[in-house]
Amino acid sequence: MPTPQALERLAIAAVRAVSQASIVCRYVQARLGASSRIDKPDSSPVTIADFAAQAVINSLLPRDIDLGIGPAAPMTMVGEESASMLIAERLAGIDPDGGLSGAIAQALAESGVMSLPGREELIALIDHAKPLRPLGPSDLLPETFWTADPIDGTRGFLKGRQYAVCLALIHRGQPVIGVLACPNLGQRVVADEAGSPAVDSNSSGTLLATWSGAPVYFAHGHASEALAPVAQRLRSEGQAIRLTQGMDSGDEKLAKYERLVGRLNATARSTGMSVGKAWRLDSQAKYAMVATGEADVYLRFPYRSRAGNENIWDHASGVFLCQQAGCRATDLDGRELNFAGYALATNRGVLVAPPPVHAVILDAISALAM
Repeated sequence: MPTPQALERLAIAAVRAVSQASIVCRYVQARLGASSRIDKPDSSPVTIADFAAQAVINSLLPRDIDLGIGPAAPMTMVGEESASMLIAERLAGIDPDGGLSGAIAQALAESGVMSLPGREELIALIDHAKPLRPLGPSDLLPETFWTADPIDGTRGFLKGRQYAVCLALIHRGQPVIGVLACPNLGQRVVADEAGSPAVDSNSSGTLLATWSGAPVYFAHGHASEALAPVAQRLRSEGQAIRLTQGMDSGDEKLAKYERLVGRLNATARSTGMSVGKAWRLDSQAKYAMVATGEADVYLRFPYRSRAGNENIWDHASGVFLCQQAGCRATDLDGRELNFAGYALATNRGVLVAPPPVHAVILDAISALAM
């Protein structure tokens, strides 16, 4: 097992990397314009902040992963973004100071996070420590590697809502470090008209961090040196379950939520657990709500009910934070989550909740054959 001292050293570096990445994300979100959204080949959105944040994270993490149990392993980073668009600009003869690379460099410099980098430096940083060859969802990665989602919830980011900057260290298929910054999640969580945590313009957000053997720590804003343990909140008897739900869930997923809530309320007399109003928000900020006790349940219904649809960077840091806060994390069939590859290849969906709540929801999902 990695030594606590080695994990703490790596975790401190990870906290600094995520904290700095969140600064440039806040800078870009405050200046969003009509040209802020870029569509990737798969039609999913990306922004200059996604690329900038990944470059910052890669620039600040140690070049080797030393777990204190033998020779250090070369850094491997499994991140959502790649520098392919910047490389395409170079091949097209676009000026290095213009286009996408120029916008990324300008955001990094003007936010104060990094001196004005050139295009080649950005390409090297964004793609730093990627696996040597593209891997399929079920291909195994090295025994120890980092995984990052520089902006989880890009659609929410573009709409001025909640989003998260996510980083985790995976060792032998399981997270051992998790860091999550939610730049729009204030110290006092209040619901807006949509049932989402309101964005507090006077707050610089919340950062959560943990590693194996440690409690969950938090800091408000970018004061990463001022981490304090999260106070554990115990559920009171008869307290209604509060789920988390995506802002843009499709009709099929909403129908599943409604069926599940109906089942839980119908069995509340025997289980002692009814369902209250759900928090609606984008990204792994939902995990932050569960880890801090603001919500009880993270639930992810899979697309088309198949296993292997979830990318590890969309869940690793949040799952681990909730586990360290005392929650149980499985898929919808009760199987443990396996983060050894690019995707949760053998898992169908995700369910995270305190153990008694987890058991009741898992039983309901099974009874409904969801």
